[in-house]
Amino acid sequence: MPKSHPQPGPVGRRVAEQVRELRTSAHITKTGLSARLKDAGRPLSIDVITKIEDGRRPVDVDDLVALAAALDTDPITLLYGSGGTDRTRRLHALLSELVDEIAGGDRGEH
Repeated sequence: MPKSHPQPGPVGRRVAEQVRELRTSAHITKTGLSARLKDAGRPLSIDVITKIEDGRRPVDVDDLVALAAALDTDPITLLYGSGGTDRTRRLHALLSELVDEIAGGDRGEH
């Protein structure tokens, strides 16, 4: 029996829209996105990607992070879009600082 997923809410639908928009604007096929996700250690089939983009399958946190990496963006963009609200700009700035700090830590810098 197929696994049943609850329908995504408003944020989930925005994530679905962002995934489709970013994928198509980058000229990445669903096959290509599936391959990128597999390479990132989070394999999702073309069918699952279709369901995500159509809003028929919710995205969990692990999916969100993997999709963001595969689409060369960050999770905040998938959650909030690339709009220029003050809140999203602050979130992007904070995320950039955290990524820089983590990357510096990986290189032994503090």
